[in-house]
Amino acid sequence: MIDQHQLREGFSRLGIRPGDLLLVHSALSSLGTVRGGADAVIDALLEAVGPGGTLMMPALSSDVFDPARSPSKVGLLTETFRGREGVLRSFHPSHSVTALGARAAEMVAGHLECPTACGEGTPYAKLMEAGGKILLLGVDQDRNTSLHGLEAMARLPFLKTVTRDYIDPCDGTVRSLEITLYPGPHRNFIGLDRRLREAGAMAVAKVGRAVCRLIDAREMRDLLLPELRRDPTVILCDNPHCRDCIAQRACVKRQRLESEDFLLSVVSNAAGHRLEEILATIEAEGVRHLELREINGREVIDFSDTELATLRSTLETKGIGITAVSSRRAMVDAGRLVETAVQLGAPAVVLPFGPSARAAAERAASAKLRLHLENRNESASDCQEHLQAIRESGALLAFNPARFAATGEKPFLKVYSKTPLRRWVGQLRFADGTFDGRPTLPGYGNGEVLELLSILRCASFDGPIVLDATPEFPFQQMMKAFWDALERI
Repeated sequence: MIDQHQLREGFSRLGIRPGDLLLVHSALSSLGTVRGGADAVIDALLEAVGPGGTLMMPALSSDVFDPARSPSKVGLLTETFRGREGVLRSFHPSHSVTALGARAAEMVAGHLECPTACGEGTPYAKLMEAGGKILLLGVDQDRNTSLHGLEAMARLPFLKTVTRDYIDPCDGTVRSLEITLYPGPHRNFIGLDRRLREAGAMAVAKVGRAVCRLIDAREMRDLLLPELRRDPTVILCDNPHCRDCIAQRACVKRQRLESEDFLLSVVSNAAGHRLEEILATIEAEGVRHLELREINGREVIDFSDTELATLRSTLETKGIGITAVSSRRAMVDAGRLVETAVQLGAPAVVLPFGPSARAAAERAASAKLRLHLENRNESASDCQEHLQAIRESGALLAFNPARFAATGEKPFLKVYSKTPLRRWVGQLRFADGTFDGRPTLPGYGNGEVLELLSILRCASFDGPIVLDATPEFPFQQMMKAFWDALERI
């Protein structure tokens, strides 16, 4: 059993002082048995902040919001406080806040006019700006709603826009409010606990049976907001089975790719076997473009017209772009390759240098498509000779640095920098290997992949960077190599 006096002393030992602006998140049961129940806890908190202080609590709600009647959905303590005489409530249909004390009216004012639920201008942001404190009474950082405010301030890419309804007190009609940068599902806010503690922004102590955390709201903001802006994934977990965090990481990656001029494209069968698997795999990496080669173990050029129409419709519905249709066949039917690309709405076709190149170039030009020829065993001079012979078709080079390295040539220092081929690069194959032909992860061979990626970015290259997989290096390893390379340059 713990009483109001003991609670008051415990809150003072924790660091709550007269005049404090205090926002409390709570689990009443964590305290143990309290003589006087929720009211005794509220009274002890009011005593701790004194008449010059202000006590605040979240009063989150659902359904159609009515500020006078909608109950708080975040615990008995918050609902008891909401019903207290003199308590003010901010007008917001999802993340309202209640307050009592010297600055209560200031803290709850204007919430409905804020574009976000917890960001700039809201009671949560005002608390941080004013140097207030956050008390987590028997709960952890997952209940720290102010962290959602930091998400909104950082404008994290996985936040959403939602609509919530409320009753207009002037005429009783139901109105809708669009809320931007709305917090999503799972967060790893618990992982921020050590950062706050080690930085000295948070004190931890027991009050009754409850482990309580007292956080300096401004210090929390100043510590975590720059981190969130630098790396939005710091609040996401690493659980490979957490679908929420996988989807949110994909949003971060997609935003990163959208800031580039180039298009990151993945060869279809590198990402999986079945179409559903391929789409799920690239979606998790934020990739929105495919080079279509094989699906379900069949080359796409062997699909029937009906199958191609279904494939095109599916990709369009999913918002997936096609950068090219390709084939590994040395003697590919050029007409069928081009016809397939036209039916799929692809802008280009890709195949290795070889006997089919001239026919493919002519067919592609007549269909107003680009032909990208990939070097396999050809030297730079061979590629130059072949491309010059069909230049009138507009054919370009699908630059494969791993294969140039295997011929003993330096892909960047010689092939790109010293030959006319740099003017004819239509795409970069993100592949690496050694001079003796052994494949490596990109960035770990003699393909000078980082240098090529960097120089193309310097020229605002807007063609595809194409990622394939090999038996030695599966898709996930290749994707990690790509992100590592992008980070390094």
